[in-house]
Amino acid sequence: MEEPPRPRGGHLRNDGWLIVNGDLIFGDQFTTHVGGDGAGPESGGGTTPRNGPILPVRIPAGETAGTGGARDWRGGADLEFGGESYLLHDLHLGERPSRDGSAVHREACALRRAPGPGPATARRPRRGRDRRPREGPRYAWLRQVAVREDTPAARRALAALSGERDLLTGLGGVQGVPELLRHDGSPDGRTATLIVTWPVSKFAGRPCQSLDTVVEPGEDPGAFALARLFGGLAGLCATLAHLHGRGLAHRALTRPGVIVLDGGRLVLRDLGLAARGPEPGEGPPDYQAPEQRRRQSAPPGPPTDAYRLAALVHHLLTGRLPALPAPPPLGRLVPGLPERLGLVLDGALAPDPARRPDARTLGAAFRAARDDLSRGTYDVSSSPPPRPPHPRPR
Repeated sequence: MEEPPRPRGGHLRNDGWLIVNGDLIFGDQFTTHVGGDGAGPESGGGTTPRNGPILPVRIPAGETAGTGGARDWRGGADLEFGGESYLLHDLHLGERPSRDGSAVHREACALRRAPGPGPATARRPRRGRDRRPREGPRYAWLRQVAVREDTPAARRALAALSGERDLLTGLGGVQGVPELLRHDGSPDGRTATLIVTWPVSKFAGRPCQSLDTVVEPGEDPGAFALARLFGGLAGLCATLAHLHGRGLAHRALTRPGVIVLDGGRLVLRDLGLAARGPEPGEGPPDYQAPEQRRRQSAPPGPPTDAYRLAALVHHLLTGRLPALPAPPPLGRLVPGLPERLGLVLDGALAPDPARRPDARTLGAAFRAARDDLSRGTYDVSSSPPPRPPHPRPR
């Protein structure tokens, strides 16, 4: 990537770019940031990022802020909801029609434009190295439903976003669940957008990565990284157990839907299908439980999360999706895997939901496996310990 041009007069037009707090952004709609964040010439920052790497985001020349329509939903678009601006990233950007074509589902990670400081903040600047005003979450996860045709399925999709808003309000403070930022609807009632927080890496200053970008299925991560993964999965099981205790189930666990925090903790990107009623064929096809593929006497629920999580781990450890109707024992496919964990994961992949362990049992098995690997009880890999991360530049 060529070097970003220097701003003229404190800002750039939409045919240029600007680095703010390590984020590469475009467009004259961001001129209010210049000068107060060490990014503009007034503060002596020029265009050199102070914190974190460059994020490749582009806005075509002449673009202005949109409201989230089909033409606006692309990387680099600057969307406005409730007076706040959100700059969409190419990462995790998606758009797909509903099964009957009556609605469009959109999703994206976005840089959240923080409001400027108020008069009181301006009079009392913060002391120390970081003199910037305190801001809310810098990144957000946006999900939108736009109705093409008014059908029962489209109305259910809109209601699901409202339902998830209500669930998140009731789950406030639960570890591993995103924080609700806002729920926005169009005046005609045909479009709804749910916005929640996306965690930020304290080391890199950019959005935390999802599990699909951190762990490659089938690769040997080494015993140290595997122990850390099992510890993160144990925490994720605790979050799922909390949801199950309230009569909820995620039912859509995938690798992109799990976010990896700096310390290795795993958290949910959103609540999946928790706000929707069960439907045949529901959920992403990867890791789909038998009760999701066809009607059974037992509808999808907490055992579905156990199956999907076990299928996800099976994929990570072996590089293959679990064979149907039941895969061979995982301990046979992954030599050195702690025996207890292998047996619990095999049980979680049982076709009968009633035979699967609950989330707490899964979590206990992951914790025990983490402890065994940390003590060197099991030799899953001969890889050397990972190198410590480079210190963040000051």
